[in-house]
Amino acid sequence: MCFGLRNAEQTFQRLVNTILAGLDFVFAYVDDVLVASANAEQHVAHVHAVLGRFEEFGIAINPAKCVFAASTLTFLGHVVDAQGLRPNPDSVDVVRRWPQPSTKKELQRFLGSLNFDHRFVQGAANLQAPLYDISAAIKKNDGPLAWTDAAREAFSAGREAFVTSALLVHPHHDAPLRLTTDASNIAIGAVLEQSVNNEWQPLGFFSRKLSGAQTRYSAYDLELLTAYLAARHFVHAIEGRLVTLRTDHHPLLFMFSQKSEKLIDRQARHVAFLSQYFHGIEHVSGELNVIPYVLSRLEWATFDDGLPDLKQWATDQARDTELQDIITGKTESYLELDARQTANGPVYFDIEYNRSRVFVPLRHRRTSAARPQPR
Repeated sequence: MCFGLRNAEQTFQRLVNTILAGLDFVFAYVDDVLVASANAEQHVAHVHAVLGRFEEFGIAINPAKCVFAASTLTFLGHVVDAQGLRPNPDSVDVVRRWPQPSTKKELQRFLGSLNFDHRFVQGAANLQAPLYDISAAIKKNDGPLAWTDAAREAFSAGREAFVTSALLVHPHHDAPLRLTTDASNIAIGAVLEQSVNNEWQPLGFFSRKLSGAQTRYSAYDLELLTAYLAARHFVHAIEGRLVTLRTDHHPLLFMFSQKSEKLIDRQARHVAFLSQYFHGIEHVSGELNVIPYVLSRLEWATFDDGLPDLKQWATDQARDTELQDIITGKTESYLELDARQTANGPVYFDIEYNRSRVFVPLRHRRTSAARPQPR
């Protein structure tokens, strides 16, 4: 492929994705390939599998640029090890010693360095807001800054927050997730966590400065916007998973049960999007108030006592005419059904996109005019 072509990088990335398709232990970014394994024996097998794919497609590699059997390495500017992901210590040291900028260009370089690792810093947008304000005050491309006390404090706080940034753990594909959101008058923020061994671990932070119009939203609209933007940011991690939304705004607990005619168009769009990904909502402070709003990607369902009993599920699926028509071929469907045996018979799951989602019989689905119809 010739150098300089506009779509060269995208085309090469698509080729690498095709070569490594189906290998869930590999992450590839253009020509950087990371192979993650639980132990040495597994790593040897994984490397053989990756090299076999490269040989099959005629891809050559440079051994001098490869690192094998490493417990810690720097990948795409971040340090990766068995515990998780953290910023490169060299970058942390540069930010720690960064002098106070005197011009707009110097401040933009500082903010760019921080934003490269913003996912490790909780509430980054809120911390940096005064710095963006003094930068925006300079209408030209460059010029001397008019430092305020708030901006000086933000500069020091931003450096300290980056130096003490959190370790982001590796995701577990079957761990329960929760997304905790919060909003202030100038910025919004969220943290995505997973529960492993009864301990909540951070997977990533999200923050964004509010626009002028958004700062004038009502408290409900602002909290709803925060949940919507955070969910959209983490959609790659929460799609098809068991996720709880946590908020400190009590009225938000009832957004899925309120009448649609009372919503304005923007609120309806946000609620419709959130309803695809969250099985419940919790109030952060005080006694937890959970809405029993369990749903799958295929159908809507409610359970009074958590997840259903699979033995009873097998019986209910066997009596469901829609499922039986799909199984016998009487009704065409895009579902990729997989049967899991129980004492009462098989329970059918949809395994499309490598996610196991139980098929919900008609008797368990929500009786609501807003319920999406089976495709």
